[in-house]
Amino acid sequence: MKKETVRKGHFVSLDVDYCTYLSDTQIRDFYIERLPLNGWHQIEDLGGDGIAFTRSGWKVSIHNENEKYNLYICKSYAK
Repeated sequence: MKKETVRKGHFVSLDVDYCTYLSDTQIRDFYIERLPLNGWHQIEDLGGDGIAFTRSGWKVSIHNENEKYNLYICKSYAK
């Protein structure tokens, strides 16, 4: 499932839900290993509940929500 939101000049986001057979540890390790290789910096770590990264004003957060994962990417623009 995917939801895209755009408010021109204010906000843009992409919200993706997905299911996988990988464990929480495997999912977390993937993002912790791969995102920094592409310039993302880890800003939050909520243990098994979620993790977040930032780069150039963008934010990516990944959460396990009741048997599915949510990947949320957003950027807010200053007025």
